[in-house]
This record gives sequence, C-alpha cells and structure tokens, in this order.
Amino acid sequence: MSNSSEIHSEFPADARQGRTTRRHSASGDICISRCSSIFVGPEPREDAVTSAYVWDDPRPSRAAKPVPKSSHGHFVVQMVIHDSDEDPGQISMCGSLGEYRTRLIALAEPDTVDVIEQVGPVPWTDENGKTHGHYIDQIVVKTGNRRLGLTDKPYRKVTPAFEAEIVQVDAAARKAGVIDRLHLVTEYARDPVKLYNADLFRGCRDADPEADALALEVVEALVGAARCRSWSARSTADPGASGLWCG
Repeated sequence: MSNSSEIHSEFPADARQGRTTRRHSASGDICISRCSSIFVGPEPREDAVTSAYVWDDPRPSRAAKPVPKSSHGHFVVQMVIHDSDEDPGQISMCGSLGEYRTRLIALAEPDTVDVIEQVGPVPWTDENGKTHGHYIDQIVVKTGNRRLGLTDKPYRKVTPAFEAEIVQVDAAARKAGVIDRLHLVTEYARDPVKLYNADLFRGCRDADPEADALALEVVEALVGAARCRSWSARSTADPGASGLWCG
C-alpha cells in the first residue's frame, strides 16, 4: 500500500475533540454545551446594566448533506462553535456520538482554526464498478491551512469493504485539494483523558478577563502542588475580592 492511499486508524496527535448546557435557539433546536467551571463574582449593581440581552441566531450549518435534528435510537447533536460576546457563532452538526466526541477533541487543540462537518461528496467506486459519493464526517482546519479529514466509525463496523472505500476517498480528496490526509477514527483512537479535558475546556471557553486575571495572580503565588480548594480560599481572602469556584 502506497503512502498516498494509507489508512490511519490512530487518532492524530494534533487533532483533539471540545462543553455541554442546553441552549434553545429561536428555532427551538437544542445546542449541547456543558459548563464545568463557574466564576463567582460580586452581585452586579442595577445601574451597571446598560442594555438588554438580544438573541442573535448563529450562522447555519455548513454540512453538504442534511444531518437529522432528531432520531429514534440514534445520537445527534447541534452545537455552536466560535461563539463569543461579539460573534453569535457557527452551528455545527454531529450525526453520531463518535463524531461529537471527536469534534470536542479537535476543537480543544490549540492549533485548530475550524472544524467543518459533512464535506463532499468525494467519489469512490465499489467492486461492481458503480460510483458513489462519500461525505467526510469532519475536516479539521489547522494553522497554516493544513486540513485533516476525519471519518468516524465504530470499530465493529469497520469492514474490509469500508477500508477499501476510505482508501479511495483519501486519494480522491487529496487530489482535489480537499484534505491533506484522511484519518479513520474509531472509539479506540480517542484518548479518554483528552476527551475528558476537551469537555472541560469547552465548558470554560468563554472569555472572562476578570476571572483569568485573578486566577493568574493566585497561581503565580503558589509554590509546589496545591489543591483547587486552596485557590478558592486564597482568592476570597479579601472580603472585597471576587472569588474562584472550583468544581
């Protein structure tokens, strides 16, 4: 097997997954995102509120084929990525639990610029000579515009026929300039520690300058190992100071 048609079953070191609340958009769709850490500060003054919150719909999914918004006996996700106070974000769809976990890891990688779902179709030919179109589950765009294609599949469903399909899709997608490399991702390729941390990172992705500055001040004063509880105690030693809550 040549390098150009090699199948990579291991998850690449430079591609990880990303928080989990339930938000209901104006359309009623549920976006999964989970907050794992909370910043506790002083109660806001009534005169400090200068504007009302206005909902702004995130940009629609970029999937080249429809991803179900609900399914009986099957896991689907609609999440919002790239959201901030200034940006309503981008809807990102996952058609399986495996895709969602892989996407969390990919989003948590510091060199990840974007993740685009369901890219295609990429042509491939079966053993009977019939041409089909394959949609790559997700393409992770890295710094320098490197593009890693990720196809998620439960290990028990990775058959010789599917491996042959992936080899063709890898070669065709590279030739078309869609990706630089295609990786086949199974449940054994996702590091559970990276997945756990990626979930936490996504839960804390919203910028909070006041909390970050306070945490940095406390951490810089620590010597050796310390429990999270001690951070909270030190950060609240001054009755007038804001505090950090560790959960």
